[in-house]
Amino acid sequence: MNPLLLAGIIQGAGSIIGGISAKNTADLNAFNIETERKLSEAQAKERSRMRIQAYESNLSANMASFAAQGRDISSSMSVKAFLDKQKEVASQDVRAVQNDSFMRSVQYKSQASAERATGRAKMVRSLFDAGSSIVQGRYYAQKTGT
Repeated sequence: MNPLLLAGIIQGAGSIIGGISAKNTADLNAFNIETERKLSEAQAKERSRMRIQAYESNLSANMASFAAQGRDISSSMSVKAFLDKQKEVASQDVRAVQNDSFMRSVQYKSQASAERATGRAKMVRSLFDAGSSIVQGRYYAQKTGT
């Protein structure tokens, strides 16, 4: 076999191997990003759960405190307003955590998708580079007549 053609084939094979490696690296990076997304979602659920738990604990303590003061919990407008406000604040906190979690999730999904697309593009480019190297090796082999 002509050494120039053989060199083109070897260079093409190297290009394909590089493209496969780049795609595999991109796939691994995308997997890590997806794992980070799932972790972030789990942490957000835990923060929401803890906030609800804190609200419920505070509600029990406030109810006990009002009862100890002799305040009628069911008919006092100020107590009702206070408890309603506490519930509203807790609900806003939980919604803020959920909204933040959603936005982070979208961001992670976009990053993972972009990483995969980059890997595919590098793989395709390596195929074109390989084809070009082989054609170039054949051209030089024919040009030198060996």
